Amino acid sequence: MTKKEFEKKLRKIKDQEEKYGVKITITDLIDKDHLNCIWYGGEVGIIETPSGYTITIGAYGDIRLYGFINSEPIDIKDKSNSGNVYHEIGNKVDDKLLHKLLWSDKENNYLEYENNNWFEVDLISPDGEWIDLCYADNVLDDDLLDCFLDIETYLEYVEDVIKNRN
Repeated sequence: MTKKEFEKKLRKIKDQEEKYGVKITITDLIDKDHLNCIWYGGEVGIIETPSGYTITIGAYGDIRLYGFINSEPIDIKDKSNSGNVYHEIGNKVDDKLLHKLLWSDKENNYLEYENNNWFEVDLISPDGEWIDLCYADNVLDDDLLDCFLDIETYLEYVEDVIKNRN
């Protein structure tokens, strides 16, 4: 992703604040070249709504990644949502190379998942109750910025929860 494309996405995310009356805070953003969910662990941002509900977006799941990068063996485990993959290979691999390595059939230059993580959206009520949106389609795209675009669906989740509680 170019710097211009990155900045355009960030502006589009922020434009939603005025449109929907929300406050969007991305709390964990490495850089424009590391947006895939594999680099992250735990909460990456929140959207505060006028109704007092907080939409939370996080990277969750156990990761097991192995293979070779330029003939160097790689075997990474992250079962604590710590972003360990970025700490281990983020200086060698960006999103573009990650995608290439995952689809490579070269003997000494490939990566393979045994397990992976994902971004998901959930809610926190005004009184601090965690609301798991597993009943909804709460698993999101693999791109961190895309998770904060087109937030209308998240706002519908909030409306549904409020309606069902009354």
